[in-house]
Amino acid sequence: PLAVLPEAQGRGVGSALVPAALEAARALGWPAVFLLGSPAYYGRFGFRLAAPDGFHYESAAHDAHFQWIALSPGALAGAAGFVRYAPAFAEPWRRPSLKGRA
Repeated sequence: PLAVLPEAQGRGVGSALVPAALEAARALGWPAVFLLGSPAYYGRFGFRLAAPDGFHYESAAHDAHFQWIALSPGALAGAAGFVRYAPAFAEPWRRPSLKGRA
């Protein structure tokens, strides 16, 4: 997940983090990145809705916000199906708070 502290919002922090994260994923050899988020925001970085390409997140109820971006030509060509996040993403209350950590 991407989050920017309220006092840092509106200063381009998120807009710098997204391309940096995509470059890191590309360097690690990831073929694609999937996310749930605002199409208006993430579309600026090349993300597109996943459902028209055959990818879904657990329920069609999320199709309006479930997006993906290929990190290499032909990434996931011919693939389709349901994408699941790691269990830790579904249970944020079980993770320790990071607030106040450097």
